[in-house]
Amino acid sequence: MTNISDSKHHNDIDHDNGSRKRVKYSDKNRPEIDEETIQKAWSHYQSYLDSAEEAAESGNAADVDELHEVVAVLDQVEQIGNDVDTTDNLASFCAELVPLHLSTVRDMLPILLSQVYLQLGDDVISREFNGEDEEGEDEDADTPENLFSKSLKFFPRNASALSMLANYRKTNLTAEPNEICEMFEIAGKHAREIRDIAASLLADENEDEDDKEGDKFKEWVELLLLDGISGAEFMEEEDEEDGSEKEESVGEKICSIEHQERYEKEMNEREEAKADEISTSGVESTSCFMAAFLHSILKRHDKALKHLAKFDISHRIHPNVWLAADNLCLDKYTAKDKSCELRDGAYFEPRAFQGSESSPLLPTRLYDRLCETFSPNAAFWRESDYQNRGYYSFFEDVTEERKKHPRHLLDDVILNHLLPRAQLSVPSSKIVGYEFWAHTRALKANLGHQLHFDTDEAMLASEQEVTHPIVSSVLYLTGNDNKNKTTAGPTIIFNQTPDSKEVAQNAWISMARDKRFMVFPGNCLHGVLPCTGNPGTRDHPKDRLTLMVGFWTRRVPEKMLDRHLYGPCGKIPEPSEEHTWVVGIQEGYGNAKESECNTTNSQTEYIQPKAELLPQISPAWEDISKEVGEEKFRKLDIPSSLDHKFFVKSAPFCFTNSLFRNDKA
Repeated sequence: MTNISDSKHHNDIDHDNGSRKRVKYSDKNRPEIDEETIQKAWSHYQSYLDSAEEAAESGNAADVDELHEVVAVLDQVEQIGNDVDTTDNLASFCAELVPLHLSTVRDMLPILLSQVYLQLGDDVISREFNGEDEEGEDEDADTPENLFSKSLKFFPRNASALSMLANYRKTNLTAEPNEICEMFEIAGKHAREIRDIAASLLADENEDEDDKEGDKFKEWVELLLLDGISGAEFMEEEDEEDGSEKEESVGEKICSIEHQERYEKEMNEREEAKADEISTSGVESTSCFMAAFLHSILKRHDKALKHLAKFDISHRIHPNVWLAADNLCLDKYTAKDKSCELRDGAYFEPRAFQGSESSPLLPTRLYDRLCETFSPNAAFWRESDYQNRGYYSFFEDVTEERKKHPRHLLDDVILNHLLPRAQLSVPSSKIVGYEFWAHTRALKANLGHQLHFDTDEAMLASEQEVTHPIVSSVLYLTGNDNKNKTTAGPTIIFNQTPDSKEVAQNAWISMARDKRFMVFPGNCLHGVLPCTGNPGTRDHPKDRLTLMVGFWTRRVPEKMLDRHLYGPCGKIPEPSEEHTWVVGIQEGYGNAKESECNTTNSQTEYIQPKAELLPQISPAWEDISKEVGEEKFRKLDIPSSLDHKFFVKSAPFCFTNSLFRNDKA
């Protein structure tokens, strides 16, 4: 077998600055563990991997007891960084790499334990997310923070563990953005190095076909280094049928002999390529994309560009938009001309109604009830399975009878307080129905919301027709962080529709201020940027809580083939023990006198305040195709779970194309 320290693929980085004694995986440090013990530990780990694969298909939990067995069997293996305080020095500890000498499975034991602790930490996060953490557990022993730190002490180059720890700290607001960004950058670097090291080891041919030890070592390398730490895998060869279809599809687009020759050359090279080519590192993709994301949030756009160059993209949201999204910088980057030419079917400029004590947007009792109905711990989120379910909304008719006698809280708020303001932007349109949905996001702990169009999902799926509400809107319930003088992430609306042939030149910014109601054309591209500010404490105020309402000029459910509960434009469930949130919103309604009183109030006292046009930013997009096109290595794939469409390829057509691939965000 090849010893990496003796090969051309050697990745021995030795910073001899005297800051810490360097420890190598050598015979001197290696614990004496017999082969039977090693095989026993590996068998337990393989059993865990098998259970995890079955769990992915069945939805059950993987057998983490097998991981604890590995820890018990290998209790003699020492950590590399026992003396390291990972709270303050983790990033520098992981950056200062120890040399790697890998040639036998015995050399891989610290890496095995590193992966075991990583997966134990991931299991704790999953149980916490699903509310399965048991009472009475030792709060310090098995936290994700401690488990990921143990993982890194066994193998500081564990890019997957470092990336997951960075994300855990970001989500729980336990580290500064600068530190988290640095952790992602180091993780991205390690992921690529580990992928290349694994590829080198796996490429070595065994001279002895019966070399069982060599085959076992490669199995460890593939499962631990290639798949586990770097998130790469062997790419399967395309079958002949798929290949011929691709040839025909590409061939139809060739319009010259030169292109034909180039195409044939590329096809020949593709056929000659090895079928076991290794993919790029998924952990590198996630880490580098997160680093680009965080640099953008921190307004370090040149540094963000260096990471974006690793992906196949052509445009990003213009740095001025990110700068303007900071409440303190809004005036500086706002376009001086407050009006702009509406494009491609956008029919009015976005505007907002800001409530105040003297001119409230809603009666206090209604506002308080909405905040209670959609508070982060309310029954609505739990009973609708918000965390695990895809997009869902509810559709209700607009009638004069329901304005006078609202059937529930949402009827009252929307028909008698929000609809009159939305109608002002489209006075000649007859609104016959409204669709509503809600979102809750921990303040400063999330990355915003994907850019998207509001559409009729059912018609899009059945007839491939793109339709929109006449007016889309956001009612901001909570999200102001008065302590840090920031707000939750602002809504951004682009002067761009599915019919646009060019990217928008303008974008509008709506700051997420409590008791604010913002309306915009239903066919405009929009989303939410991450919150700016300093997330240095978990003791933050209320979540970013929003109620979205789409106002329609047709009754959407009439053309739906399958209208189901907790789906797009679904029915509000019947009140029951399973849907106590519905019991709550219906409480106090059904009494004609009370409904008439509500209606009278909404049409007189509460028609104020007046609307104000949103500030606009120009330019809205930046073409970075030249900058990122200079990179020659194979591009990384944008992680689908992080793709908020803030960095895209082939704009603006990518947004329209995404309508036919993804559910509504």
